[in-house]
Amino acid sequence: TTEPPPTTTTEPPPTTTTEPPPTTTEEATTTSTTTTTTTTTTTTTTEEPTTIAPATEPPIPQNANLNAQGCPDGLQSVEGLPGCCIEEPSYLGDGACDPWAPYNTEACAFDLGDCCFDTCNHDSPYGCNMEEGNAKGDSGEDLGPFGFFCIDPRYKIIEEGGCDVENREWIGDGGCDAEGGYNTRECGWDMGDCCEEDCNEKYSFYECGSTQPYSCVNPNAGGGQSHTNPSGSNIYDQVSFHDGFESNEFDRSNWKWMGGDAAWDIEEDPGTAAEGSHYAEARTAYIINDGGTSSLELSIDSFTGGTLSFQIQALIKAPFEDMVIYVDGVPTSIIMHAIPTWEMQELEIKGGFHTVQWEHRKNPMDADEKELAVATPNEGITRIDDVAFHPH
Repeated sequence: TTEPPPTTTTEPPPTTTTEPPPTTTEEATTTSTTTTTTTTTTTTTTEEPTTIAPATEPPIPQNANLNAQGCPDGLQSVEGLPGCCIEEPSYLGDGACDPWAPYNTEACAFDLGDCCFDTCNHDSPYGCNMEEGNAKGDSGEDLGPFGFFCIDPRYKIIEEGGCDVENREWIGDGGCDAEGGYNTRECGWDMGDCCEEDCNEKYSFYECGSTQPYSCVNPNAGGGQSHTNPSGSNIYDQVSFHDGFESNEFDRSNWKWMGGDAAWDIEEDPGTAAEGSHYAEARTAYIINDGGTSSLELSIDSFTGGTLSFQIQALIKAPFEDMVIYVDGVPTSIIMHAIPTWEMQELEIKGGFHTVQWEHRKNPMDADEKELAVATPNEGITRIDDVAFHPH
């Protein structure tokens, strides 16, 4: 499914989209819908001529019938995201932020990471960094902007209750929206768009400062950093990432666990885990063919870079299996013999977007039956736990 365009924006040239309906005209009245009443307010901004309405789906009556998936009629559930009921599951994690509920909510993992710089998946269909003129739909129509309305509490860039703007898609698009409530602390100072030092060229849809002049009122702007959040700290100076898999499921905004020929699993065993009671695990027995793999991948997007640490236990033995650790597809180490007890390892990650991959491989050297017959196998298990990233 191709994500339809949001709607016409005012940052030239205007682009046409279909998400979310309906449309209205700035310097006129806009309609916002709740589940019981409709009210009309007047909003004036510096962008013209058209805007999009703050809704991506019609209101759901409280007595709506639930379908077989446990969602109201017309909505679909999403595997791995209980409570996430949406009209178009393909919009989640596609690299284009759908800033309104129900997509940009905790239940739907904040559009599966699309709405924050640090969680958006660059391998997604739209790649997180669409630019004006290069964002096209299947029929050649212009798409965007989608912006970055980041309300994920891990990054706390925008205060959803305080950032009451009409067009969330304009926040973080590279064009300064000086009026209309965008250039405020609650809205992350238009996600940095209004300060030359803070506007993020990497993610902006429009070239920073090219469509609308800067109007920098953020008292904490500059310092050679990226955007600032409402507290004044840098987005990328986030609280250190840590995942011990204690939620008993992989966070889709950070992990890919079904790469290769067999998926990684999360197991629960306090006596086995390095920390807590859960850990991620790959087994040779789950890989059918020789030369097959089971791959676990972590995405890291950091302005400053940092140190990735993790604990590993490898109950493996060549030639039956080995474990390869990659950074951006380049092997950093190959483990061919057992690490019988948990061992802490570290990787230095440079600034920018990177991937780290743990790949469990079955019979990678294609040993024949005679070679395997004279060797004694181990359990054929690799485990990962206590994964943490500490920005510099």
